[in-house]
Amino acid sequence: MSKAVSIILIIVFFALGFAGGYFFADSQNKAKLTKLQQEFSQFKKNVDSFFPAPPKEVKSMTGVVKSVDQSSILVSIPVLSQSRYPWEQREEKAKSRDIILRVGKDTKIVKREFVQPSKENDFNPFKEVEISISELKKGDIVSFTSDQNILDRKDVLAKKITLNFQQPETPEVLPAQSTPLDEGNPIKTNTR
Repeated sequence: MSKAVSIILIIVFFALGFAGGYFFADSQNKAKLTKLQQEFSQFKKNVDSFFPAPPKEVKSMTGVVKSVDQSSILVSIPVLSQSRYPWEQREEKAKSRDIILRVGKDTKIVKREFVQPSKENDFNPFKEVEISISELKKGDIVSFTSDQNILDRKDVLAKKITLNFQQPETPEVLPAQSTPLDEGNPIKTNTR
């Protein structure tokens, strides 16, 4: 056999070995990939019970009051994520949007007040007291309900508005008191 034929046979055998190894490894990888896809599918089925799908309809929400006028309240509410799983939400930043709450004649505005537990109210330490719209102010945290789906709306008629937390009044700033150092009287220290 000539040297050229030997080299050609070595190249052919090498190419056949490489091709056979590639197709064998590829079939092994496909089998592993199929198995992993089946395991992930089973994992998702198990996890679905812990992470329900995002709601399609929302009729109540909580937010922060931005402004109040005679017949409406501008409230900043969180934007609900449309991702189902926490690992899909990791890159999402917390977002908020504004919604206008229209106050109609049938809208009930209440404030939650703490009451001492008694036999009549063992399970609910709060009572609701009706208030006027003028008692709401910027920074208050309110919950509201509506008969309309508020998920994508910018303006809704509120059925009930509940004041959950009222922003405390800012105290007056008192003038600074003068100290002995301010008056030129240095504090004497013991130095050796």
